Amino acid sequence: MRDLADTQDEPETVEIHFQSGDPVGVNGKSLSASAVLETLDQIGRRHGIGRLDIVENRIFGMKTRNIYEAPSGSLLWHAHRAVESLVLDPEVAQLKEELMPKYSALVYRGLWFAPERLMLQTAIDFSQQNVTGDRDSSGCTGALSR
Repeated sequence: MRDLADTQDEPETVEIHFQSGDPVGVNGKSLSASAVLETLDQIGRRHGIGRLDIVENRIFGMKTRNIYEAPSGSLLWHAHRAVESLVLDPEVAQLKEELMPKYSALVYRGLWFAPERLMLQTAIDFSQQNVTGDRDSSGCTGALSR
């Protein structure tokens, strides 16, 4: 990760393509999931994107200060939310927002195969059926389906 003072002065347009909520390409090129992450990590690092400095409440009762670097995660999160905002009904978007903290807590606690996580996954997958299209740094483009 670069310090912001050492990043490029010129902005860079990045287009991320989603298919049913999953990122499947960057800048017009179809990529595997791991290649999407690698590509977005490289782009994000060039621009100093994705450094988080937070205090967390750990499961065992301690507070810890953590610094995370997730350039691809930051880019994906913002792009995905932008495409969702165009295709999800407001009620579906609201329900998804209510379910995500529970889903995240289950994954954080290592309960990936728990029946409640699987149940939530089905709901999240249903909400993502129409989250297809492109998001770039200047606005949404591409075929957004509903």
